[in-house]
Amino acid sequence: MSANATNQRLFLSYARADDEPFVEKLCHDLRRLSFDPWYDRENMTNDGAPFTQAIGDAIRGSVRLLLVVGPRSIASQYCRGEWQKALAECVPVLPLLRLGEYDSIPAEIG
Repeated sequence: MSANATNQRLFLSYARADDEPFVEKLCHDLRRLSFDPWYDRENMTNDGAPFTQAIGDAIRGSVRLLLVVGPRSIASQYCRGEWQKALAECVPVLPLLRLGEYDSIPAEIG
């Protein structure tokens, strides 16, 4: 990604049980680099919209989905739904292997 990253929305997909502290730090680091990370703990609003609609809207408004890959994110139906939604919306998915082996990255995004 270029130095001209200002306001580029990045959707962060991860499994809380494996990766929450890592993703919190990643979110702050991305902001320091002038990206606009969408992190559920900070960006999920309680505006009455269904959870799935809020997630879909955030993915559609992103230039990339960053999938933090670990055993629980691979097993998570929520994470799978997020990256499948991104692919369906032509939002590139960038896997970030944090835990596990490279062959654990789903073939559709590997």
